[in-house]
This record gives sequence, C-alpha cells and structure tokens, in this order.
Amino acid sequence: MLLANRIVNQISGNTQYASVSFGKISDLVDSLSSENLRTYINLYTDTSAVATTLYIRGLSTTASYGANSTALRFNVPSIGIDLTFNGATRDDSQAQFKDFLLKNGGDILSRLLRELVATSPIDPVAGNPNSLQAQMNATSFSTATGFGTLGDLPPPRPSESSSGRPTSPNLFSAGGDVGASRSGGYASTAVHLPLKYTIPFADPGYALTFDLPLTYVRTEGAQSALGSFGASMRVPLLADHWYLSPSIRAGAAGSIDLGAAALMYSVDLTSFYTFHATPDLKIGIGNGIGFYKSGGFSVSGYSYDYKLRNTITKNGISVEGSLDGAWFERPISWQAYATDTYAMGDRLYVPHYNEFGLVVGTRHTDGDQIWDSFRLGLTYTVGRSYNAVKLNAGYRF
Repeated sequence: MLLANRIVNQISGNTQYASVSFGKISDLVDSLSSENLRTYINLYTDTSAVATTLYIRGLSTTASYGANSTALRFNVPSIGIDLTFNGATRDDSQAQFKDFLLKNGGDILSRLLRELVATSPIDPVAGNPNSLQAQMNATSFSTATGFGTLGDLPPPRPSESSSGRPTSPNLFSAGGDVGASRSGGYASTAVHLPLKYTIPFADPGYALTFDLPLTYVRTEGAQSALGSFGASMRVPLLADHWYLSPSIRAGAAGSIDLGAAALMYSVDLTSFYTFHATPDLKIGIGNGIGFYKSGGFSVSGYSYDYKLRNTITKNGISVEGSLDGAWFERPISWQAYATDTYAMGDRLYVPHYNEFGLVVGTRHTDGDQIWDSFRLGLTYTVGRSYNAVKLNAGYRF
C-alpha cells in the first residue's frame, strides 16, 4: 500500500525520530497532529523533541518540534521550502500549517506539486506515460496519424458507390486497452477506453474528429481517474500523401487516494506523411509538437494548482501491410510502429520514453460500403525507470 506505512521509529539522545510514507499531501499534514504522532512515536508527549522524515510518494520532507516548543518546522530540502508555524499548542501549529499549505500556500504548494511530478513515478497529472498529460499527447498523435489504430481516419478521397451513396460515412470508434506497468518500484494497472467520432468532409482529404479517451489507473491500492475531450481537423497538404492536423484538448485528472487533482489544456500540431514502398507496403511518418498547461482545481475547500508548462514532441514511423486469410470475411492487415516522446519545460519523472506496437485487424472496404473493422494489438513502452506492456482492442463502425 502507498498510504501511511511506518518505516522506522527510534530515539537518539533526547530526540525521538520517525520515518513515514504517505500518498497524499493532506495525510502528511495530518500526521503532524499530536494524536497521529503518538501512533508513530510510542513515547511521544506534547513537550518531546521530535524529528520526522515524511515521504510523499517517494519525495522526502522533514518536520520537527523542539523540546518544550510548540513551533512546527517543515522542510523540503530538494526545492528549498523551509516553513515555521508557531501556534499556542502543537495542534494549533499543525492546523496553521495545514490551512496555509492546502488553502493559502499559493506558490509553495505549486512548487511541492511540481516536485512530485518530477520525483514521483505515479502522479496522475503528469510525469509518467500513465498520467493525464501523457495520455492527452498520445491521443492527439494517434488521431492524427492512425498509429496503433490501423488508420482510423477514412480514406482521403471519398467516392460514391453504384447506388450513389457515399462510401465515406461518419465513423464511430470504440476500444479498450489493459496495461501493466512498473516504475520506480511501483506496479500499476491501467484500463483505457478511447471513444472517437470522425466526420469526413465532401472536400477530399478533410476530416473533423472528436474524441473522449477515459483512463482508470490502480497503483498498489491507490486509484486514479483521468479523461479528456479533444477536437482535431485533418487538412491535406499533398493529396493522398501529406496531412496536417491541428488539435485542441481539455482534460482532468483526480485521485482521492493520492490527494491529486488538476485540469490540463493542450494545443497540438501533427504532420503525417504516407507513401507506398511497394504496392502492398505503406510507410507512415508522424511528427508532432504540443503545448501543455495545467489549470487550478478546488475541492472540499482545498486548492491545487500544479502550474505546469510543458512542450512535448512526438515522432514516429509506421509500416503497414496485408496478411493472407480473413477475419469475419474481411481482409486482414497489420501495422508495426515506433514512437519517441520527449517533454521539455517543467521537470518530469519520465521526460523521455519510447513506444513499440504491433496491430492486426480488419480494414474497411470501399465498394460495398463495409466500414466496420476490428483490431487487436500489443504495445511495449520503455523509459527511465519505466516499463509497460499493454494489450488493446478496437472496433470501428
């Protein structure tokens, strides 16, 4: 479990020491009340000299009371936070600290939250491939390039069947990914539900896509939920070969267990160039850049604002071809792809990672207006202290 795990309790001279781990900032603050200190330090009294090392998802902080003193000193060495609260009692000092940090801390709390993104492998807002920021980036890139989806967008040049009806109708896509990851000693399971609706224009090559990807992450008992809503426009630059896709997106992430919540906004621009190396082998090259900004979030009287600013580049290549045989009387295709993601700006725990994927599934056909298709895939993601394997499936109709 991530929460309230006592590591060590000892006495040195006249000072009593405790070291405790937490998932939430609020739980860490509450741990400094006299009642909770007694659960960590057996011989604690309201006049004892106490020094604690408190970990928030791996980030080290310290808090202490001097002998016969009510002054609470809180320190985060890695980012230069050093605060002292002097109430009439120790519980009064702890209450002042809690109100200041979670309600009025302003930049202090933002610095602490940004440091968690940089040092914690499991923050739901940013810092790892399971986070909201990374999932928003992955969705915008996949929508623009078709990586991992066997080309979810309709063919670039709609035509008409013999009955005069269009063979490029609006398309709805749904799917599901289940993945297991390990990062910084934490094991996580993520379930991803991407929903997508595409409207092709009469003008060849243009398409408007709306999507709503939802994600649930469970990390050793701690649960997180995140999702975003995005819109992107595919614009042809070179007919049948080169497309540019600007997109905008807004998302939210929250975790009661981890005490984290934030809004996120992004603007992305993705280029996708495709050509046939052979009549049956198609190569795709995707290059994207996005700008990401977090927004403030208030809940139960507490305010959270990471004040994150990141620029993310994603580049990749895909190879597609056909396979012998059929599924559900449909021809089978395959796609292999690799992407490289790099984030600049505020520090992240996993700023750079690579993804490798293989997808097999059926494709739409043009002449008989069969547009529904099914796919199965496997994805492996690797970064600094991060490894993940994901199984995915999708259906378009």
